Amino acid sequence: MKEKYIKSVRKELRFAGKKKTDILNDLNETFESGIEHGESEQDIIQRLGTPAEFAHDIYEQMGIDITAKEKMRFKIRAIISFAIFVILFVVVLNFSALPNGVIGQADALTYIQVEGNGVSAVILLLALCMLAFIFAVINTARYFRHKR
Repeated sequence: MKEKYIKSVRKELRFAGKKKTDILNDLNETFESGIEHGESEQDIIQRLGTPAEFAHDIYEQMGIDITAKEKMRFKIRAIISFAIFVILFVVVLNFSALPNGVIGQADALTYIQVEGNGVSAVILLLALCMLAFIFAVINTARYFRHKR
């Protein structure tokens, strides 16, 4: 139970290297001290709160506003996602600019029917475009949700 809690706290902490190791070592010592004083692991976990609450308390003690970093990350993801969406959308429009059944771009149109069993490039690009749009909308919603 203790190991699972410490592992969850490790995932919640956004520190790197020595600082994270020091915090986890202190947490391990907290468990050892509590057990020496007759507390169970469950009692210690109840006192410390959920791993997310514990990490939030650590950030507060260190004077770090983690929500600002989270908001910036969501904002950057949303901007990049919308940029990818726009680029893919423009590519899809350029791919589908020729009339259906036309081969090449000569002066006269040549209608030759070509059949294939595979997925066309336009459909694949359109699917990627939609995925980029959905990802952009999700990250934009997360940004505004965290903005409050």
